Amino acid sequence: MLVRLRLKLFMDSVRLGTIMLMGLTLLSLFDAIATDAGIRMQAVSEANPFAAALYEMHPVVFYGYKTVMPLMLLVLNRYIRRPSYITKLIMIVTLVYALLAVYHMAWLYKFL
Repeated sequence: MLVRLRLKLFMDSVRLGTIMLMGLTLLSLFDAIATDAGIRMQAVSEANPFAAALYEMHPVVFYGYKTVMPLMLLVLNRYIRRPSYITKLIMIVTLVYALLAVYHMAWLYKFL
């Protein structure tokens, strides 16, 4: 009984992690598109120095970075046996990107 409960909790954690990573991937792509639009409209600048350097190299490199990183996590998620703190970290990062999406929507509303 206890083993079955632990297995269920583990599977729920895996599903939650996968759902969060899919959401993170979509939010990251939205962040890239909105940041690119904001830079082109001179409304915002990229706050992350590494991402800003990639954008200066070429916007395609910037988009690649913003989409490939969460996709790699999504693929690796299947092979990592992780404790619940990893799921919590994924949730925190997804929440940060969701708040960033709200920020992007606010300035997009103002400038468009």
